[in-house]
Amino acid sequence: MNTTNDMAGAVADWAKDDENIRVVVLTSSRANPQAPVDQLSDYDIELFVRDLQPFLNDQWPETFGEILVREPYTWELTEITIAENPDGSQRIEGNAGCMVLYKNASRIDFTILLTEVLEEDIARHGGYVNDMGYEILLDKDSLTGNAVPPTYSEYWTKRPTEAEYREIVHHFWWHITYVAKYLHRDELFFAKYMLDGSLHHRDLKIVIFWYIGMDSSWQSNPGAYGRWLKKQLDPHIWSDIEASFAGAGAEENWNAMFKIAELFGRLASAVGSHLGYAYPLELDRNVTSYLSEVRRLSQSH
Repeated sequence: MNTTNDMAGAVADWAKDDENIRVVVLTSSRANPQAPVDQLSDYDIELFVRDLQPFLNDQWPETFGEILVREPYTWELTEITIAENPDGSQRIEGNAGCMVLYKNASRIDFTILLTEVLEEDIARHGGYVNDMGYEILLDKDSLTGNAVPPTYSEYWTKRPTEAEYREIVHHFWWHITYVAKYLHRDELFFAKYMLDGSLHHRDLKIVIFWYIGMDSSWQSNPGAYGRWLKKQLDPHIWSDIEASFAGAGAEENWNAMFKIAELFGRLASAVGSHLGYAYPLELDRNVTSYLSEVRRLSQSH
């Protein structure tokens, strides 16, 4: 297993000998000092090139090692257009990309763009910009000399409007009724879809983001899909979150449903109070009562 930062260097060394490649930039977590990195962290690499054509085949990523699996690299997965030059010849515009996991456990996510894209961004912003974090690995033409220092604020949680707050709260209390209905019917797939997909990974996740954001002056980044939440929350809240997940058993899913209802209500109420938004306590109580009735109905069968 690869445990070093040598893959970024390997890409830069390879690019030095290719006149088509003009700029190589490492972005995202491996270029962000605030992000935790381990041996499984991706290498997110931008290549700025004169011509996209050489990257429209699936052989060139093999330069960096034996491939375990890759995201299929086809025309359908690229954003490519064919434009016509003044002389009638054709040129390729747009961008390309592929994601590759190598047998040494290194993963590289390539984004390939024309140098014109970089030049346009520089003209617009006064320099290369990537607020997630970046490291210029190679710049043959000194295009990135005025690169703008990242603030790492692009993914900070934003303060919700009252309309956004109300939408999430009402969405939660409507969709939790589906969980009870399909647990009662012993239809696990639908119940789990609503409990884990709709409630956990949408409504509760967003409210947790807001809860952390309000305590950090809206300068918190929970990471993609909340990957850093455990490190950002009080242990007792994290313990409650864990209790709101369940396996396949009916009883544990009923318990998880009531736990997520209680947890969501507690956190959403705190966020509403902090922001001056009214939390619909009566709706909370009425729906929770309905959930209890459906559970009793299920137990009577």
